[in-house]
Amino acid sequence: MPLLSLPYELLQLIVEYLDAQRDLNALVRTGHALYDNFNGYLYRCNARRFNRTALLWAVRHGHEGTLEKSLREEPYTEIRDESRLTPLLLSVKLDRLGIFHRLLTMPGVDLEARDLVGRTPIANAAYLGREEMVRLLLANSADRESKDSDNQTPLALAACEGRGRILKLLLDNGAALESKDRLGQTAVSWAAECGQLASVQLLLARGAAVETRDSSGRTPLSLAAMRGHDAVMKTLLDAGADPDSMSDNGWTPIFWAAFYAHETVVALLLEVGVDPASRDSRGLTPEYLARNTRGSEARGTAVANLLVRKAGRSFMQPAFRMIPG
Repeated sequence: MPLLSLPYELLQLIVEYLDAQRDLNALVRTGHALYDNFNGYLYRCNARRFNRTALLWAVRHGHEGTLEKSLREEPYTEIRDESRLTPLLLSVKLDRLGIFHRLLTMPGVDLEARDLVGRTPIANAAYLGREEMVRLLLANSADRESKDSDNQTPLALAACEGRGRILKLLLDNGAALESKDRLGQTAVSWAAECGQLASVQLLLARGAAVETRDSSGRTPLSLAAMRGHDAVMKTLLDAGADPDSMSDNGWTPIFWAAFYAHETVVALLLEVGVDPASRDSRGLTPEYLARNTRGSEARGTAVANLLVRKAGRSFMQPAFRMIPG
């Protein structure tokens, strides 16, 4: 007897007897009648017995039709994939805006679910530059001050990545300018260290503290000097940053620039009157650090020679004998 000639009740028993999803899926796809009668059961079975892998598959592959079938057959419940991502987190990471829209309407969707590094959907959206997702999350009262495992806020993540429109959006919605992370850095500190000039300009225009210090006493100017971001440094100096601000180790910005052999930064600091022969708490000079640079030897030599020319002589030797250890 052909399969489709069997009474509906027998077909239902056969369907319910199948344990493997692949077998049930294969059966349902053998004809229109079976598909029309039992495709919904396939999705209900997936939701109840297989942790809604169909819904996760739909998000991962951007298949809105599969998503709708899964949601139609069983109420939404929060689940996680093998990477501990919820459907909403996954839609943010993969930039599935249509699916993201749909998931936001689901009762019970967790706007504050965290990934393995403690980032919520709004933190991931800010970091990845998903402006419309950030806008929608803010409209749905997502926590704009959520902190990840490094205590970084969405504002700090957006600042470091140069997400100017998202920065403005977060600031317009009241994001805290001076929130500090595990390293004691604020959004403007990260923007300066990451060389994001437009982010620095926007944050300063909104009132960010130019002399904020991290847990090592470094100001945004020192962080920019360390990374060689001379354009950022010019903006910070124009905003009143102290070119002689001292970190906890006794280094001012010129020491950081010399140690990492950033010649244009050293030249900029010399132009604004920084002493080329200044010494840190151990008696070391910028010249000494340049000749023992973390950068290339040639660049270090060029920086050291620039400092010697400006000072009129070499200040290579420490002011006192270094103590080993």
